Amino acid sequence: MQKVIIVEGKTDQRRLEEVLAEPVTFLLTHGTLGEEELLRRLLPYEREDVYIFVDADEPGNRLRRLLGRWFPRAKHLYTRKIYREIAHTPLAYLARVLDEAHFAVREEWLLAWERKVNGKERGRRRRRGRNRHFDEEEGSEGRGT
Repeated sequence: MQKVIIVEGKTDQRRLEEVLAEPVTFLLTHGTLGEEELLRRLLPYEREDVYIFVDADEPGNRLRRLLGRWFPRAKHLYTRKIYREIAHTPLAYLARVLDEAHFAVREEWLLAWERKVNGKERGRRRRRGRNRHFDEEEGSEGRGT
């Protein structure tokens, strides 16, 4: 069974291809196709392993609902609302989403994501540690010790 990712446009496809390390069939909706034409193009893939990965905006949400009715077994992949579009989503984040969906992705993008996440956690710990120390000093002064 082949993996098929439904995306809105060519830019989304290119963006995902940058992080993928396996062959995947892309089906583009082009955002403006009529429902009948779109269904005609997509139906031959209904028995495949279908993934829906569209933008996190209102047109993307409408398309996701429509595709979900046509492909109830499809797996839904999401970008974060702060990125809105797949085209604006960091490649490292796309790699994480695809990896969690069991796609083979290029190792450098997973490492980039891990560095980003681990760097932020370390920074938070350091800040929390400093604040805790400051708060303890403040607290001890406030108690008259």
